[in-house]
This record gives sequence, structure tokens and C-alpha cells, in this order.
Amino acid sequence: MRILITNDDGVFAPGIAALARGLHAAFDGDHELVVVAPLTDHSGASAAVGPVYERESISFEEVEIPGLSSVPVYGIDGSPALAVILACIEGFGPRPDLVVSGINHGINAGRSVLHSGTVGATLTAAQFGVRGLAVSITWGTDPVPWDTPVQLATGIVPVLATMAPATVLNLNVPAVPPDRLRGLRHGS
Repeated sequence: MRILITNDDGVFAPGIAALARGLHAAFDGDHELVVVAPLTDHSGASAAVGPVYERESISFEEVEIPGLSSVPVYGIDGSPALAVILACIEGFGPRPDLVVSGINHGINAGRSVLHSGTVGATLTAAQFGVRGLAVSITWGTDPVPWDTPVQLATGIVPVLATMAPATVLNLNVPAVPPDRLRGLRHGS
């Protein structure tokens, strides 16, 4: 399975780095990973793509997430929804089978779902028949326990892969250390 990792906080955000490292650790060799995310923060962008019709091309650059030299990472001049569209039309290799968006620092529940670029990326994936998981953690101060949503997401990905095409899940995690989680673990 090919998994696209994206977010709305930008390709250099700590949440996407934690998510990419966690998915790589959990699924290395089992699934192919690619990261395509905005070069800058696009929080609140929902599923907006911007005025792409006014451009002749969409700028992007290859970047590296420390500790993930084997995973291709691209930063685009655009929103998370645009990153998903470009990936789904094979702009960065084969079309993804699943999109994981996040980890957003701040939950996306209630009305905030309407404005969330994290959720908007997965809703855009659904328009292409691709399953999606939006991952967020409660806002808190450093150190943010990124491992908690990573652990939950790696447990959800195999389940989501068996669901109907265009299924979207929205995971909101309280800021608790991973040793306080019970039950949901990859491989259990």
C-alpha cells in the first residue's frame, strides 16, 4: 500500500515529522510512504486549493525530515488539499492508497472541522476514492507527546485500509503519554 502523509502546519512542522517517523517505524518494508505537504503553514485552509488556474506550474522542493532519508519528502507552494490532489494525479509517483494527515497541534472537532486543513486534506482524498485519516492532538505546551497520536494512528491504518473507498476518519487525541494508552497498538 502507498501512504501519503500530509498536514496543514507545513512540511517542517514537528507533528508531521513525528507522524512520518512513526509510520516508517511501524510499516517499513510493508508499505511505501511519501510526504507531500505545504512549505508554509496553511492552518484553517479547509479543503481550499487556491487560485491554481492562474499559475503555469506549482512550485515544490525536495526536503528531508531528519531520520527519514529513505522517505521522499516534498514541500509544495500550496495547501494540503492541493498536495493531495497532486499526489492523486500522480504528480509525486503512483497514486496513494491512503492519506494520513497531521499531526495537527490542536484538536479538530465540532465546528473547527469545517476549517481544518488537516481534515480538508482527507476530505479531498475521499473525492478521489482514497481513504483518509486526520490526526490531531490537544493543544498543549512542550513537550508535546507526539508518540501518543502516532501509536494510535499506526493501529488505525491497517483497519482503515480494509474499509470502503473514500472512508474518512478524524482522530483527536488528548495530550497523554503513550504509556497511559491501553489496547490499540500496531500488530496487537
